[in-house]
Amino acid sequence: MILLDTCALIDLIHPNPTLSRSTLELMETGTLILSVSFAEIACKISADKLSLGVSLSALIERIQDTTVCEIVDISTQMWLDAVAL
Repeated sequence: MILLDTCALIDLIHPNPTLSRSTLELMETGTLILSVSFAEIACKISADKLSLGVSLSALIERIQDTTVCEIVDISTQMWLDAVAL
């Protein structure tokens, strides 16, 4: 199982991802995506720093429909703890 950060998730949704073959193979065993990554992507879209060619809602729905990806909701305390690392 692998946890994708926001940069890896953005790379993955582009038509020609640059993730390594070993990463893509590892993703097939299970992939976790933190819900906060979608907030980060939304901020980039709002600031005109990212264009997906699809709505964020459609992207989330597409990810939820896959069998290997799981979106993990995290609490405020969890992301505060992560920032403190």
